[in-house]
Amino acid sequence: FLTLAIWFSTTVGYYTFSPMSHASTFMMSAAFLLVWWQVKDSDELTAWLSLGICGGLLSICRWQDVLFLLAPPLYELVGRRRLVALWKWCAYCAAAVLCWVPQIAQWKEIYGRDLTNPQGSRFLQFPPHFMAQVLLSSDHGWFVWTPIAVVGVAGLFCGARKEAALYGPWIVVVALEVAVLGSIPNYWSGADSFGARSLTSCAPLIAWGTAVLISRAHRRAVKLLLGGFIGVCVVYTTLFAVQFRLDLIPRDGPLTMSQLLWDKLSLKKAYQRRIHELRESAPAQAAQ
Repeated sequence: FLTLAIWFSTTVGYYTFSPMSHASTFMMSAAFLLVWWQVKDSDELTAWLSLGICGGLLSICRWQDVLFLLAPPLYELVGRRRLVALWKWCAYCAAAVLCWVPQIAQWKEIYGRDLTNPQGSRFLQFPPHFMAQVLLSSDHGWFVWTPIAVVGVAGLFCGARKEAALYGPWIVVVALEVAVLGSIPNYWSGADSFGARSLTSCAPLIAWGTAVLISRAHRRAVKLLLGGFIGVCVVYTTLFAVQFRLDLIPRDGPLTMSQLLWDKLSLKKAYQRRIHELRESAPAQAAQ
């Protein structure tokens, strides 16, 4: 139930069919979490090499996802108050850096430089002034377009109340991901995108947090209520995807309350209105 719910209620479902990096970054962040869960208390060299490779591949899918690599050492620092077995961290980092070798070689061949920043020197501006908009704006806000993210983040905080070392590092990762996006003045919304596409890598963390809430809901009524809300999130975001794909809402910019909510209850009328708008604007476009 949760696997299907996450696919339909996050940006993962939409970008599964898009020739972009988002499906890849979701796959690798899920793999990174899976491997970390298996090796987090291990001292085997091969275990940490495999985790480093997963982290390296994740970070070259989308550069800001290098932040995921911070969570494993944070887990050890919080839980044990120090980094033990430094050799495993060296292996972890070396494996991650190794994944960047072909990426840097490609940039060198294409652009003539080892590292590139195609967005310009003022692409990132700190402090991040747009974190609230990244979360709450009708213009591709993470919590607005995919409200299941609220459930997942709440679940991570719920888990951190009893096991800070286990959940705290991943809360930090989510916060840093939002902060990086919120520090991009001209692109924090992702422009022509379905939802907060740059946060697709956080979908496995949202799934984990949601699972925590479900597993800790001991009363049947609470569990059913939570399951019902997740079902609403599935329907809501799926209808959002239909609106976006059929151009029933603007691909960039804030939405009206009708576009955000009421049109989802009558997609046929919204579609007919859109057809009427296109017919009305056709003569003016032809004249131009």
